[in-house]
Amino acid sequence: MIPEKLIDTIKQVKKLRVKNSVDDNYRFDCKTNTLFIPVYEKIFAKQFKDFRNLEEIELNIYNEIKDAHAMFYQCINLKKVKFIAKLNLEYTYDLSYLFYNCYSLIEIDL
Repeated sequence: MIPEKLIDTIKQVKKLRVKNSVDDNYRFDCKTNTLFIPVYEKIFAKQFKDFRNLEEIELNIYNEIKDAHAMFYQCINLKKVKFIAKLNLEYTYDLSYLFYNCYSLIEIDL
């Protein structure tokens, strides 16, 4: 999960890029609005829950996502989700509530 110390800053962002980190640490680059996520992370449940300012997210990650329950829960202004890397859901066991209350969502690019 995203460390608490980063959440408040990231929640202010309207357009977020997500990439894998090379050093297996979470970090956020304020200049490029890029969140770096460790490759070993497999649980994405509630990862972006309540990011109400978020309008677009671009995911360029190679993680094997096992749990994506409520990943974008209550992202009420989210309009676009773009997966740059091929999304592998072969071993995913929970996608429930993935886009719950994402009323503004109009585009998902897989």
